[in-house]
Amino acid sequence: MSDIPGLIEELLRKARESYNDLGVPYDEEGIRNYLETFNDMPEEGDFSGLVESTGTTRTQLSYNGLAGGSASDPLGDSVNANAALGGVEAVADELDEWRGDAASSFRDNVKIPFRFAVPNMFIAACVIHGAATAQQAVWREANKNVKEILENAINAIDSLDDCNPDEFTAMVTVIASIVSIPVTGGATGFAVALAGVKAANDIAKNGKTFNTGSGEAMNILWNTKDALDQVITEVNDGEKKVKTALEGVTGWMTDSPQQYQLGGRPTLADHPGGITGMK
Repeated sequence: MSDIPGLIEELLRKARESYNDLGVPYDEEGIRNYLETFNDMPEEGDFSGLVESTGTTRTQLSYNGLAGGSASDPLGDSVNANAALGGVEAVADELDEWRGDAASSFRDNVKIPFRFAVPNMFIAACVIHGAATAQQAVWREANKNVKEILENAINAIDSLDDCNPDEFTAMVTVIASIVSIPVTGGATGFAVALAGVKAANDIAKNGKTFNTGSGEAMNILWNTKDALDQVITEVNDGEKKVKTALEGVTGWMTDSPQQYQLGGRPTLADHPGGITGMK
């Protein structure tokens, strides 16, 4: 459960008390309407299942021929190779002397396309997984930033009665939490250029700093709004980057299905004693 709704209520109460002490009215309804737009933000945990499932798909499609080991994620990660995929190539090599309709069907539908289709599927899976991690990072940082901004505003209002009111600093790190990585390549002559994006490792040094200011509650509230507006801007920018990555990979898969698909069902799969479990 997010702490943000409770922080919003506390900030509004303290601002109200501060203005009541001064005998000055302020637009609490307008401020409340703005702040409450942050009540229902997605949270980091909302994306855990998506990140896990896309990561599993990426691993299942990780192919490094017969060598095993790991395959290089085009977004920079190292992914353990799926040994079962190497087994398909080993079987194909054993059948080089095989002849007949079933042999031709296996060659045309599995052996020939396998060596470029699976690596291309791996590229697509990596881009989709990277986008999922970026989406999670955007909302993780958005929640963290909003919470810190609200807490700082509350502390700044609390300090207004001090002889030397304090200013508090918050850092907006939403867009710094993701990194864009162009993806190029593709197996067996099928070129692909995608706008990859994933969660970043080094975040804090690239954030933007905002001060609460001091002097009176309204000044603090305006500075708080400026910081929250920056969070909104960065969330929108981050979402656009994720959207671009996903549109790119789905467009590639839609427009050029021959680049990542195996052929039809091999003839052998439908005969007695053939390949069991072939789909």
